[in-house]
Amino acid sequence: MLLAIFCGGAIGTSGRDLLGLAAPNAPSTFPFTTFAVNVSGSLLIGLVLSLILKRLGNTRYLRPFACVGVVGGWTTMSAVAVQSDRLVSLGATATAAWYLLASLAASLLASAAGIALARRLGGPGGEASRSQALLTPRAES
Repeated sequence: MLLAIFCGGAIGTSGRDLLGLAAPNAPSTFPFTTFAVNVSGSLLIGLVLSLILKRLGNTRYLRPFACVGVVGGWTTMSAVAVQSDRLVSLGATATAAWYLLASLAASLLASAAGIALARRLGGPGGEASRSQALLTPRAES
């Protein structure tokens, strides 16, 4: 399992690094590249995890590879804190506050959108998705 996470993480981290090199941000400006990475990763985690659970169920290696590895490597929520702190130290406090709040709100909304999209793509069927079934309490008979 660790090998699956490692391989996925190498893919996700490499992609994020390449994007960061292709679209760098000036030090005291809104970090749009990291913002886009985290929001897109939040959308992907909602979409991919929901689709895996709905269509494939409990997979031993696919979920750790795709969700923890690839998407976990792609996103960098810790950079939000580091970049916000750097913005404050550079005197761009309003930008730091806007960046922090926008990152959290947009990432939460993107994750919910990914889940909603997975439900639409999940195909027809009368039963609840597996992820939903795990969260829904069953009535005792």
